Amino acid sequence: MNGFHRLQLYLMRPHLLYEKPMQAREESMVDIDEPRFRISEVASATGVAANTIRSWFQRQHLRLVETDKRAEANGVAHKLSLRSALRIGTMGALVAQGVEPSVAGWAATRWTDSGNDERLPGCLFAEPLTVLCVFADGDARVVHSPIGSGRAFDLFVSHGGRQNGVRAILVDFVDKQVRLGLKV
Repeated sequence: MNGFHRLQLYLMRPHLLYEKPMQAREESMVDIDEPRFRISEVASATGVAANTIRSWFQRQHLRLVETDKRAEANGVAHKLSLRSALRIGTMGALVAQGVEPSVAGWAATRWTDSGNDERLPGCLFAEPLTVLCVFADGDARVVHSPIGSGRAFDLFVSHGGRQNGVRAILVDFVDKQVRLGLKV
C-alpha cells in the first residue's frame, strides 16, 4: 500500500490511527528519552535499513543525542531512545518522499524535538492528523490538520492560488509504525 492509499484509508477511517481513547493513550506513555533500542531493532521497526541509519550517523544527517547511549567499546551496540527511533522513522518517510537526507534529518527534529501549546515534542496532536511538511525552500512545519477541516489542502496551495512545493507525511502513521515495531 503506497502513501497516497494509506492517507485515503486513514482519512476514511481515522480510528485506525488511535484504537485507544486519548486518556488511555496518555496513561500508557513511555519515557521517550530512555535509551533502550539497538540500531537493528530501530531498523526493523522503521523499515530503514541498519546500514542506511549508520550512514546517516556517519554523514551527520543524524546525531546521537545526550539521551542516547554511545557504545562503550567496539562491537557493542549504541542504545537509541524512542525519540531517536521516531526521528529515524520520520526521516525515512521523508526520504521516501524525495527529501534529501540532510534536510529530512533536520525536518524530523521539528516534530521530535519541538512542541507548542497543543502538543509536546515527539507527541502527536490530541486528535488526528499530525502532518509534517517540508517546503521547497527547506522550511519545515508540524501542522495539526483535523480530519474534515480542509486544512490539509491549504498546505499545497498558497494564498495566491499557486501550488506550493511541499512534501508532507502523516506523523500519526510513522508514530504508530515505530511504536508497534518496538512494542512500546
